[in-house]
Amino acid sequence: MAGKHSSLLEEYEREVEIESQVPQEEAERRIRERQSKLHIQCQKKKLEVAEKNLNKMLDAYTAAADEMSSDTPQLQALLEKVSANSQTAQELLIRAQEAILELDLRIETNNLLADTEPRELAEESNRIRLAPLPNPKFGGKVWEWESFWSAFEHSVHSRSIDDAYKMYYLLDALTGEARESLKQFEVSGRTYALAIEHLKKKYGNKQLLVGELVDRLEKCRARTKRLEDQRRLYEEISSIVIQMELQSEGIDSTVLQKLILSKFAEPIQRHALRKKQEIKEGETWNTKMLLQELSDKIHSEIEIHRHIRSDENRPRRETEFNSNNMQERRNNGAIHRQQPDDLKTFSCFYCDRKDHPPKKCPVFKTREDRWRK
Repeated sequence: MAGKHSSLLEEYEREVEIESQVPQEEAERRIRERQSKLHIQCQKKKLEVAEKNLNKMLDAYTAAADEMSSDTPQLQALLEKVSANSQTAQELLIRAQEAILELDLRIETNNLLADTEPRELAEESNRIRLAPLPNPKFGGKVWEWESFWSAFEHSVHSRSIDDAYKMYYLLDALTGEARESLKQFEVSGRTYALAIEHLKKKYGNKQLLVGELVDRLEKCRARTKRLEDQRRLYEEISSIVIQMELQSEGIDSTVLQKLILSKFAEPIQRHALRKKQEIKEGETWNTKMLLQELSDKIHSEIEIHRHIRSDENRPRRETEFNSNNMQERRNNGAIHRQQPDDLKTFSCFYCDRKDHPPKKCPVFKTREDRWRK
């Protein structure tokens, strides 16, 4: 599917070069314009269908990769391949979105040229239908700003389109508090750069981000002491610590380690503290080691509980006995009692007879007799 998508994009780019050679004759030009409009609509439809199919395949591909278990052979190599293929698909999607947007702009331009009545810029802008781009939404959470800006910069900000269009894309990507903060700006190309600068100052502040991360860490709580809730707590704390490290913030302070440890159930804390005491001389205990021990303990306990539940659910064979704990059978009208297999014979290790247990030995009755024996 990615190969087909790439071929469509290459075909589109070749045709754009051909269509740029506009004929000079008026009649021929008009015929060419009508053909061009129809062809643009067709190309746009093809790209939209291919993009939709590629999105579905990419979602299915990444979902299958997410379900791979940790004991999958050559897991690291597979994950690297998945990452490379996903990156290629994402690049194709971005190219497709750019091509679709350019087609939209060409359609809009053709419509404007065909319309003899003057239109104000605001009216023209209202008719613009933005082609959807693969950008995440941003609602004002400081720790999400960097990932949002990286995606937006790649798919919109760095493109060679008018700033007015970029402003519309920016407003479309923002929600909540972040969108409210741009109400002071006029919606036009003139204010786009100012809006970007405002957002960077407000949400790109490193110290503000670190402060938000520390607040999130302090508020982290497990719902219960259940292992699944402890695992979720670990994942949340681990994510926060990684983000702090990416901001070049020191993560190995004793205060931070105590704060992290205090969030977990007592048995998990005890395990981590024992491991800290077992480190070799000259080795320094750090926050990554703490997180690793917490993770190991939680996952090992989850695995133990899983095995226990599996054993409890396994069907058991039961031996049924009658009220006398004996089996009865009839043979020629006579009733014979048969003891269960584990009670059929006795073996006395004092006299070697098999008709009684050792404690009832009639030959060696006393303790002294048995010792002498």
